[in-house]
Amino acid sequence: HRPIVKSNTATNAQVRYRTYQREGELSGYFDQETYEYISETVQAEDLEKFIGVISSYNSNTYRGRIYIRELQRTLPFELSNSARSSSQVTAIAASLYENTSQSKSFREIVALMAFRNESANGRLKGLYVTEVLLSDDV
Repeated sequence: HRPIVKSNTATNAQVRYRTYQREGELSGYFDQETYEYISETVQAEDLEKFIGVISSYNSNTYRGRIYIRELQRTLPFELSNSARSSSQVTAIAASLYENTSQSKSFREIVALMAFRNESANGRLKGLYVTEVLLSDDV
């Protein structure tokens, strides 16, 4: 982003790659707007409830992704220290397990109480989770 944003010597960028076996062009498009999206993250002041199903989770980093049907997209999330209890992590794992099985029925719904992480221009980037509500409590 430096030639686009800092020195204004470019307006956009296309990134090519070459590995031992392949080469090609990344499908991303980089410009002033993509820089603004990644350059700053603002955390909202109010907690919100996000209801969905877990689509990925890493137990080492306490980070994952949740599919939220009303937004029709997945969002990355990170569990705060207060959301890392065994019962809350179990709810995350149960949702992930059920929703990655072959049934694809989206049975294990969870609710995340979270702060929105937004870009400087207000686009939702992810969630900082303070509490995981079990499917019975949703």
